[in-house]
Amino acid sequence: MSRTFRHSMGARLAAPFVLCVFLVVALIALTGHRGPGFLLGWGIVAAGVGATWILRMGGVLWGAFVTVDDRGVSWKEGSGAGRLAWEEIGALGSSANRSRLDVGLLEKNSARLHVLPLMTRELYEILKSRVGGLPPQEEGELYNRWSA
Repeated sequence: MSRTFRHSMGARLAAPFVLCVFLVVALIALTGHRGPGFLLGWGIVAAGVGATWILRMGGVLWGAFVTVDDRGVSWKEGSGAGRLAWEEIGALGSSANRSRLDVGLLEKNSARLHVLPLMTRELYEILKSRVGGLPPQEEGELYNRWSA
């Protein structure tokens, strides 16, 4: 049995939507500008940087996945990818990163944390049944995040 988890369609479509809004606002601002030329140039640079960042984030969200099967867990986010067999996974682990809780897999031998690109309630329950859950305080924080 194999199960693949991805970001929600809403999250994947948000970046292209934001890009369209951003480009329309940038176009209106740039074409309506009548000031010095260097401000127009900086506006074009800012629009290019913003569009590049939004496109990159959209690509990362669109391509990110976690697959759980009988052999183990594999994942991909952007250019980063990995795979661990069930025998290599010691437990679920977490890392507090700026006001959010990143959840991943701890390798048995090295205790290295491989943060997964996404964590849904269903994915967490499947992993918890195979390798055990997070400590109660962290698990509570994770459930609170899903409830909000």
